[in-house]
Amino acid sequence: MNLPYPLGTPEAESHAGNDLDDAGFDKMKELYKSQVVVPDQGLRPQFIICPIGLVGSGKTTVMKELSKHFGLVRISSDEIRLLLEKNGYNSIRTVELSFAITKEFALAGKSIGIDADCSGPNIQKAVTESSAELGMKVIWIHVAPPEEFMIMVNTERKLPRNWPFNEDALAAYYRRKPLHEYLTASFAFTFDTSKSDMPEQIKKAEMVIEELLSQ
Repeated sequence: MNLPYPLGTPEAESHAGNDLDDAGFDKMKELYKSQVVVPDQGLRPQFIICPIGLVGSGKTTVMKELSKHFGLVRISSDEIRLLLEKNGYNSIRTVELSFAITKEFALAGKSIGIDADCSGPNIQKAVTESSAELGMKVIWIHVAPPEEFMIMVNTERKLPRNWPFNEDALAAYYRRKPLHEYLTASFAFTFDTSKSDMPEQIKKAEMVIEELLSQ
């Protein structure tokens, strides 16, 4: 996949830690790839699931379940930030790393589950165009519990030290909220993670996605 600059994201990422040079970039890429679960994906066509959801909405909860069911390689921007922090690097190249890793797995014929907020228009454009080049279908899902639920979650949530802007979770929620006011993606399914019926929601989403993949 081609890196969708300008994203604004490199400027938003934390500068705490050492800069990641190209040698370090390759090392972190291979290290993250070695930690990723690569399941058997069966005979389904190659595709990618992209969630859109604010900080604290429950994207990881949803993507772990969908990735397990569909045999997706789940790529998490939060996990990449933590890996960079653990190795003494800042998080400026997080998005670049995420796209490089995604591209390598996609070129290897794997289907992908993105565990990150894909709400940015440049991200959506890059995913759509790159997936079309690779012949991959894109499935957009929305993780959208009520605002009061996300405020409660983010009030209690702790973020990694090298999170963008070194801000707390609630500040991150309000900073990214404007990106979600005018969404244009066509969602296959919308989750409300505040409800107690998440297993049922997951099953319904799996059925909807299976139907889309069969078309």
